[in-house]
Amino acid sequence: MSEIVNDIQSQLEQISVLKVRTNKTELIEKELPKIIKNLTAKNHPNAPVVIEIEDKHFQANDLAVVVELLTQNNLVAIGLRSSKQELLDFAQFSGLAIFKDSPQASKIVEEKKVKTSISPSVSINKVTTYSEVVEKNKQIYSDNGDLAILNQVEKNAELIALNSVSVFGKCSGKIYAGIKGNKSSLVYVKQFNAQLVSIAGVYKIFDKVPEKFINQEVYIDLYRGKLRFRKT
Repeated sequence: MSEIVNDIQSQLEQISVLKVRTNKTELIEKELPKIIKNLTAKNHPNAPVVIEIEDKHFQANDLAVVVELLTQNNLVAIGLRSSKQELLDFAQFSGLAIFKDSPQASKIVEEKKVKTSISPSVSINKVTTYSEVVEKNKQIYSDNGDLAILNQVEKNAELIALNSVSVFGKCSGKIYAGIKGNKSSLVYVKQFNAQLVSIAGVYKIFDKVPEKFINQEVYIDLYRGKLRFRKT
């Protein structure tokens, strides 16, 4: 007699983010093996990778090349982060997940364009994901990169990350991003109702969330030393 397993177990998982800062595929092909060698030394073959495009001239055929390069090196492209519709359409056609772009994306593209002579064209960042409800008084901690919560966060729960924090459900708890002083860390919340938000030690406590932000999609960053809250 066959059995159907209907219990899905969730846990913290690490997803690597491949940041691409050039549309020159020959340069990507040259630099990628060194990055992949370092990545696979710390993880295992077939590790999941999200591709983040930071070059505004990048096209769908360039993305196809990057996906194929990852496959050839025993890594699995699972998603895309980009603000370019052509790439988003290609990702959906290819079965890749779409990850939210940050409000600073266009600014990042311009900064990287200036720095390409001294910066690598591709690099890897770590994202720790958690797919269960973060229950009250529970703490989710990522000490080596970004933290992404795929479910809701209850009151008095704590999210703590070395860099940025993203919550793709309702957040009623506390968020601590950039805990070691990374002032470029971002916070994204799909439905904002947080008790506290902190980036690099700069924090704001909410006894009551302002009406214009409550249950809204909100981005938070540091601007001139203060937390800046923006709706999408």
